[in-house]
Amino acid sequence: MGQTRRFKPEYSGTKHRAQHKSPVAPARVSESARIKAGTKLTSDWLPVHRLTTLLADLATLTLNEVAIPAWRGYRFPLMSEPTPLQTRAFQLMDIDPTGIVPSTSPAWYQILL
Repeated sequence: MGQTRRFKPEYSGTKHRAQHKSPVAPARVSESARIKAGTKLTSDWLPVHRLTTLLADLATLTLNEVAIPAWRGYRFPLMSEPTPLQTRAFQLMDIDPTGIVPSTSPAWYQILL
């Protein structure tokens, strides 16, 4: 139980060093990365975001409670329409935003969604 294993370093040989001319040379930028940096658009023609700006954009998707004055006491949830960017981001995360309902909502919220 008190036995310690020693692992051989993965890059101990010189064969891995031969791949790069200099360890401090700048990395080569791919053509797709150059295009993305120049246009500020992804390959899907959506705006490029940082994590903070993406989260801010995703936060604008709201679940509203709608009340109809003619039918007193009748309220129902209505989700705002996601933007193409929000739709794509949720697809990539495999999340269905229409299936997300606060747990404090009445049972009929669950039925309508």
